[in-house]
Amino acid sequence: MVWETTNKTSGPTKYSMASEVAYCDGFMYVRVPENAPDGNMLVSACDEYGNILWSWHLWLVREGVAEQTWPSGATMMDRNLGALSATPGNVLANGLLYEWGRKDPFTGLAKYGASTAMAVTGTAITTLASNSDNGNVEYTIAHPTTYLWKNEGDWMADPDPTLWSAALKTKYDPCPPGYHVPYETVFDGITADNAVYSNTNNGRLLTHESQQIWFPFAGRRQSGSGGINYGYSSAPLFYLYYDENTSTSGKCSWVGTTETLGLGDVNYQKAHSSGFSVRCQKIVTSGIVNTVKLKYNVTDVSYGVLAPSFTGEAYGARQIEWGDGASDGLGLTPNFYHYYNAPGTYSLTVTCVDATSITVPLGDLVEIDVTGF
Repeated sequence: MVWETTNKTSGPTKYSMASEVAYCDGFMYVRVPENAPDGNMLVSACDEYGNILWSWHLWLVREGVAEQTWPSGATMMDRNLGALSATPGNVLANGLLYEWGRKDPFTGLAKYGASTAMAVTGTAITTLASNSDNGNVEYTIAHPTTYLWKNEGDWMADPDPTLWSAALKTKYDPCPPGYHVPYETVFDGITADNAVYSNTNNGRLLTHESQQIWFPFAGRRQSGSGGINYGYSSAPLFYLYYDENTSTSGKCSWVGTTETLGLGDVNYQKAHSSGFSVRCQKIVTSGIVNTVKLKYNVTDVSYGVLAPSFTGEAYGARQIEWGDGASDGLGLTPNFYHYYNAPGTYSLTVTCVDATSITVPLGDLVEIDVTGF
C-alpha cells in the first residue's frame, strides 16, 4: 500500500480500504473490507529492496459511476476521475489531479475557497523540480508520489506527446478499462452560456437532455511548484485535460472560471507539468470483427503455447478458440499458456473487435491466416 485517501482534509485509518495486498502467480490481489470507506488508493509492486516496479490506482465508489451523453454526442463519466460524488456543491466531486502523460494520480482540492490538498495515509505527496535526471517515464514509475514541476513546461526532459492518446489507449492512460482520455471534440457545444456558473455550488452546471452535467471548480497543481491551488488570482477555476495528439488546436486542456469557459491558455499545450482533472470518455467500438487463424505443430508437450496478445484490446471483445488439448490455461490473458496432451498439429482461432494489431508468439507456429484481420 502506497497511500489511501477519502478525499478529505484528514486521512483515513491506515489500511481501512485494503486489509491485504498480495502477489501470486503474476497477479496483484487487493482485499477490500466490506466496511471500507469510499476513496482512492495506490498500491505498488516492489522488488526485494522495496523499489517500486509498477503501481495501480484503485478507485472505490460504492454508488458506482454513471455515464452521460454530452452535447457533442460523446459518452462521458458523470464525474472527474477519482471523484466520490457527482452532486453539485459537494467538495467530494473534485476528484484527483494528473500531470499530462502520467498514469498515477495526485491528491486534489479538499476545500472550496482554500488551497488545501486532500490528506493521505501512507507515503506523502512530495514535489521536485524536473531535470535531465528525473524527467523521464522510468523515474515517475519508480516514484509515483513525486510530483515533477517545471514552470510553464513539460516535466519530461525529452517530451513524449504519445503517452496519452484518445485514438489508442496506452498503459499510461489513467482512465479505467472501457474508458480513455477524451478527444478535444467532446467539449463541442458546451459554452459559458449553457454551462451556468453557480456561486453557491462552486462550479458550472450544464443541463442537457434531462441530465445534470457538473463541472466543479476543482483547482489545479501549479506547473511552477507542484503545489495545489484553487484558482488563479484568487478566482476559482478548473482545468480538464484531453488528448493533445488528436486535437486541432494543438492544446490539451479545457478551462472553466466564473466568467469564461473553453480551450485552455495557449501556454498549456506545453505545460504538461500542470496538475489538472481528467473526465474519462467511454470507448465506443465500431463492431468490426477481425479473425486470425493459427496452426501449431507441437513436438514438446512440456511447453505450452502462449496466447496471442493485442493492441487495442480494450476497444472490444476478444475470443480465443483453442484446438484439441488439455483444459489447462484456457483464459484469455496473454500470460496464460495452453498445454496439449500429446504431440501433434493443433489449430487456434482468434476473434477480436476493433483490435489494431495482434502479437503472435512464434513457438511451434507453422501456419498463420490473417485474411480476416
